[in-house]
Amino acid sequence: MDQKSWVLWLVAFFCFGIILYFSLPTEPNLYIEIIISLVILVNIILFRHSNFVWLPILLLCLSIGLVSATYRTIDVLSPKLDCEIKLAKISGRVLSITPIIKGSQVILDRIYISDFDNKKVPKKAKITIKGVNKLNEIEIGDYIKFSGTLRPASKPFVPGGYDFSRQSFFDQIGVTGYNKSNVYIIKKIIIN
Repeated sequence: MDQKSWVLWLVAFFCFGIILYFSLPTEPNLYIEIIISLVILVNIILFRHSNFVWLPILLLCLSIGLVSATYRTIDVLSPKLDCEIKLAKISGRVLSITPIIKGSQVILDRIYISDFDNKKVPKKAKITIKGVNKLNEIEIGDYIKFSGTLRPASKPFVPGGYDFSRQSFFDQIGVTGYNKSNVYIIKKIIIN
C-alpha cells in the first residue's frame, strides 16, 4: 500500500466503523467491541514485520470507529417520554430560544413535571410556546413554568424521511410539547 495514502485509508475505515454502527439492526455490546479491538491490536504487534500489517491496522480503525459510535450513544442515553401527557404542569430552565412564526421554541433542562416520577423525567425538552405572553421577557437561563401537552419526539413522516426522534436522542431531548397556558417566569437570571 502506498505510504502517502495510509492516513486517508485510516480515516476512511474509521468512518466505515461509524457507518457500520448505524447500519446494525441491534445495539452492539461495547465490551465485546473493545475486546475485538484489543485482539486486533495484539495481532498488529505480533505481525508488525509482516507485509500485510496494513490489513489489521485498517480493521483496528474500523473497530475504533464502531467503538466510538457505540460509546457516544451510551454517553447521551437519557430517559424519554413514552406516551402523551395532556395538561401537565411543567417547569424548567431555558437553554435556548428559537423564534418561530407564532411564538418561540425553547429547549428546557432541569425539568419538573408534576405528578410524574422524577427518575423518568427527561434531561431536556423541546417546547413550542404559542402566543406572545412574556416571550420578550424570557431569557436564556430563566426558570419558567406553564401547563401544556407533552409527547415523545415524532418519528419520520415518510419512510426514509428525516428522523426527528434520532436527532432528539443525540441532543438528549426526551420530550416535545407545547404550552396551553400562559408562561410564567419563576426565577429570572441576573446578569451583572
